[in-house]
Amino acid sequence: MSVVDQDTATEHEARSADTLAAVQAGSLKAAGEQRLQGAGAEWTAAGTCTFATAFIWGNVSADLTFSTGEQMNFYGEHWGLGLGGGTSYGAAVFSMPPAALVGGGTYEVHSVAGVGGFVQVVFFRDGGAVGVFTGAALAVNASVGGGSGTWTLR
Repeated sequence: MSVVDQDTATEHEARSADTLAAVQAGSLKAAGEQRLQGAGAEWTAAGTCTFATAFIWGNVSADLTFSTGEQMNFYGEHWGLGLGGGTSYGAAVFSMPPAALVGGGTYEVHSVAGVGGFVQVVFFRDGGAVGVFTGAALAVNASVGGGSGTWTLR
């Protein structure tokens, strides 16, 4: 693993630990807000997130409709640990307008569900968090991972 990969992995682990602490404290909203702290989040969206993980590899697909009326899709593939999958219905908040999201980015996904549960996907651009999706999951899944993907306008 290169020094850059080690630094990125360390940053993701630290952010994941902070998010897990907020989730364990019982507040998904606080967990999402913590990830965007100081980012000036202004754009909101609602939609679905479909996710799957098979041991060390997984994918995420989010279809979101922003309060501005713009519709976007994110598709990404990640490495991590977990097993299972499902669909989540929830809301997201972003620190940049939808059109600025178009293109590549990275993300982290955290999910815990035994038929019902939660999923949280944190989106990054240029090393900083730009958005977070949190929703109720209809799934049988437990996973954590990070990877890269692409935003497209629908």
